[in-house]
Amino acid sequence: MWAALWLPDGNTLVTSGKDETIRFWNLTNRAPSRVLRWRNVRALWNDSEFISVTTHTNEPASRIALLDWRLRKQTREITLPGLEHASGYFFHPPGGLVGFGNTNGQIAIYDIRGNPPELVAEMKTDGPFLEAMFSPDGKLCATVSTTGDDIIWEIPSGQRRHTLPAAGRVIALNRDYLVTRPNAISPRVYDVRTGKALADLRGHKEDTSAAVLLPDGRTVATSAWNGMLRLWSLPDGQLIETHRLQRSGIYALALSPDGRTLAAGGQDGVTRFWNIAARQETIRWIEQRIVTAIWFTPSNDAVVINTGVDVRVVRAPPVDGGVVTSNEQPY
Repeated sequence: MWAALWLPDGNTLVTSGKDETIRFWNLTNRAPSRVLRWRNVRALWNDSEFISVTTHTNEPASRIALLDWRLRKQTREITLPGLEHASGYFFHPPGGLVGFGNTNGQIAIYDIRGNPPELVAEMKTDGPFLEAMFSPDGKLCATVSTTGDDIIWEIPSGQRRHTLPAAGRVIALNRDYLVTRPNAISPRVYDVRTGKALADLRGHKEDTSAAVLLPDGRTVATSAWNGMLRLWSLPDGQLIETHRLQRSGIYALALSPDGRTLAAGGQDGVTRFWNIAARQETIRWIEQRIVTAIWFTPSNDAVVINTGVDVRVVRAPPVDGGVVTSNEQPY
């Protein structure tokens, strides 16, 4: 078995295994009520669905599936033609966009809300595709190739806006700023409109792991492997304040859809929810394993916590209130 997830009814366990199946177990009779061949879940698509890449590496076309964890079934499978042997994927669920690239540097973006899906943009990087990220409004994306160069693209035109040499991994993007990681410790902030490097964020003592651009448009939060969260002013990159959120490394950082809460999880197995305005923790969820990814549902009513071994869906915490420690049943 690779992973397990409790469903909200409290009586159903979902497991995935080496045989590339998803099994729904009724704990009353301990028998699988449904077996689905789900594999390679990549992201939370909406309030009830995950998105999964179902393509094998030797297949010429890309296939993805939408998997509804509430209905316990695959709701749709989509074939995205036009790009052979995709090597990486990126997603913009609010806009229905799926992007993927290959080792030839070709990139295609589709809107999968229609049937058939609509090709939105095609681009070409200067080296093999490595990774990419959409801006929250879906009007920009930043791609990284194995050459180390980043490119900011306009969507849906596919026009190249800026090429940023040796910018490193993309860790945050909005319509104003791009945050990259050209080295392990100091993220770099770029002006999306001009392509100019604005500041290197110097202050972390260990490797940075994630970044979030806050909705005020003037602040970026960065996390590091020593459990520290730092807030920086934009565009000058000055350090505003430092907080210790974890006893050890922070591996995942996520912003709630209402922009009021940061969630941080990592090596100590605890996911902490942090009120941005009050600068204080509001609740924490205790896990038994390292937290590798966190997603808020678009409606902000639940949070998906991925440990790399299993996935837990919990109720989103209230924004205000005292510190609550909980390891009770999930959502």
